[in-house]
Amino acid sequence: MVRKRTPEEQQKWASDAARILPMRKDRMRWSDIAVEMQLSQRRCQEIYKQALTEFPSQMADEYRTEELDLADDAVHGLLSIAKGDPTVRTKVMKDGSIQQYEIWPSFKDQIEAWAAIGRWSEHKAKIVGIYAPIQIQFTPEAIQQEIDNLMKQIEIMEAKELEASQGE
Repeated sequence: MVRKRTPEEQQKWASDAARILPMRKDRMRWSDIAVEMQLSQRRCQEIYKQALTEFPSQMADEYRTEELDLADDAVHGLLSIAKGDPTVRTKVMKDGSIQQYEIWPSFKDQIEAWAAIGRWSEHKAKIVGIYAPIQIQFTPEAIQQEIDNLMKQIEIMEAKELEASQGE
């Protein structure tokens, strides 16, 4: 059971959350956020997770979208390594001339890239909720609309039965 926060605790939590969310949005590492906030890394992560669930859904959706974009960018960058595509590097020599050369990823690099792609895919699946059980939410409006639809179907069936009985 979650303990209710006192007004002072709620104010401190809201202040911490308001500072942590933008830092995380700017991709600060958890260790740096913890130092900045003078809290443990674990506590900063807890505040962040709670803030995403308690703040308005539009803000949480914005952070989820950013996480999805980050995952897509990471996978895009890793795919060329995983496929074994060469990377062109440029080196400026001491005499001022420019030399270009290709770096081919090793087999080990390719395997590690595929493993990282898999981890990013799992992260994305958690954000999107692919593996979560389907939740069906009923609203009064949706229930009333379904009742109205069923009543119309009943009226149509009764009208057809009436026509059929009168035609006999």
